[in-house]
Amino acid sequence: MNTLKKLTVNMGYRDRTPVVEVVQGDSGRALELTILEGSKPWMVPLGAAVTVHYRCADGSEGIYDTLSDGTTAFSVEENRITVLLAEQACAVAGKTGLQVCLISDGIQLTTFE
Repeated sequence: MNTLKKLTVNMGYRDRTPVVEVVQGDSGRALELTILEGSKPWMVPLGAAVTVHYRCADGSEGIYDTLSDGTTAFSVEENRITVLLAEQACAVAGKTGLQVCLISDGIQLTTFE
């Protein structure tokens, strides 16, 4: 796995949205998100489902939790989530918005775009 960028995401409030530069057509890149609630680590619940929502500059969008080859698109360790970028999320030139959604016990929590 090739970590593209390490980001800190605070679930307690909206920070300035980080910008990560990726070349159109890239695949196999990853984002490592360290999750905080205020100034404290926010532990991802064991067994939480993770999905990635994206919207490309041309309006195309999608949701994924696996890559086109069937590989799981994420891994979770304590308060860190590593997300592999799917080819579709990098298919169009321009800005792509990305959100990571966690679902556990019927509760959904989503990062800001």
